[in-house]
Amino acid sequence: MSASRADVIRRVLREEDVEGLITLHGAPANEYDDEARHIAAALFDGVDSSDLRLERVVAIVTEVCNDAFGPFEAAELTIRRRIYHRIAQMILDGLHE
Repeated sequence: MSASRADVIRRVLREEDVEGLITLHGAPANEYDDEARHIAAALFDGVDSSDLRLERVVAIVTEVCNDAFGPFEAAELTIRRRIYHRIAQMILDGLHE
């Protein structure tokens, strides 16, 4: 059975651990579950996963992470956008497995 949409997003966020909360600070594996739920809700609000575009996923990941861990200055956000782009691509790849 394939993983649910939220499970895919949770797995990606956990693996990437962009804030270092799990690997550096010993947070539990479910540390990013709230962010995963917010991303999933925003991504799939009236949209089928086959209709998702990378730009939309990047924008949502950026918004959710900025709300949860920011706000970030422009320079920091520029650096993070590359990471969020990678996360978004991993989410899309996981959804289409």
